[in-house]
Amino acid sequence: MDLIKDLARKPTKNMAELLERCNKLANMEEVPQARKVEITRRPVHRVLIDTGASVDLMSLDAYRQFGFGNDALKPKGTSLHGFSGGSATIKGSIDLLVTFGQTPCQTKIQVKFMVVRSVVAFNAMLGRPSLTALQAIILPMHLKMKFPMENGIGEIRGDQKKARECYATFIKQNKGNV
Repeated sequence: MDLIKDLARKPTKNMAELLERCNKLANMEEVPQARKVEITRRPVHRVLIDTGASVDLMSLDAYRQFGFGNDALKPKGTSLHGFSGGSATIKGSIDLLVTFGQTPCQTKIQVKFMVVRSVVAFNAMLGRPSLTALQAIILPMHLKMKFPMENGIGEIRGDQKKARECYATFIKQNKGNV
């Protein structure tokens, strides 16, 4: 049923009810365990989705946590400009398999990450290259990303509370120097 007709037929009492009805009508109900992003079969938290980024990034700290040595990086002698308000040197690039979603609604794509040494609040950032390969649709209001699959629609959703906590901790640790 059309959202406008449904809302006109039965007015809402408050904003929470309105959002709930909009979510149901848009078929955006919560999907349990839909927060999963894995890189090389390891769950990764603090993944930023950035539709304005022209590359996919991984922090040097996250790269090291995977246990890769410097020999695994393909050298790149360039910098990214506009990143964190300045420029960041690219240490190198690495191609990794990234899994989105949970079984049976999951898909995998190969992502070329640029590894950067910079003060960042995230472990990985997915930009236009991977979002295009994934054919993702971003729903910022719902903190969701949907992507087509052979057997339906896969979904990843964010957690606003955890995102705020992560950012606050990051700012506190870096004393506001971002």
